Amino acid sequence: MRGDIDLTTEWQLDKAYAELAQSPPADVVLDLTEVTFLGCVALRLLVALTARLSPTGHRLVIPSPSTPARRLLELAGFLGSAGDRELAPTETRTVATDLAQWRLA
Repeated sequence: MRGDIDLTTEWQLDKAYAELAQSPPADVVLDLTEVTFLGCVALRLLVALTARLSPTGHRLVIPSPSTPARRLLELAGFLGSAGDRELAPTETRTVATDLAQWRLA
């Protein structure tokens, strides 16, 4: 993914999810290194992918998200609070693990 991910790109996210849902379950690597804005619509994709993959033992992996993507993931609780340690440039985060700890208020 690259550029702004918001309501104007929702149809592309829906199409990508539909294609992934037709494939056999496997680990999914989501490249957010070139994302300049990550809107809440992307969270729906992350939650849907994680919910589909977790029961199969597969995972959604986001290696080195861009600063804007990292910010939304932190605010949503996927990467911990903004006061937590920064991600190393080569560190890979497993969203399924973070989602298991995500609590809705």
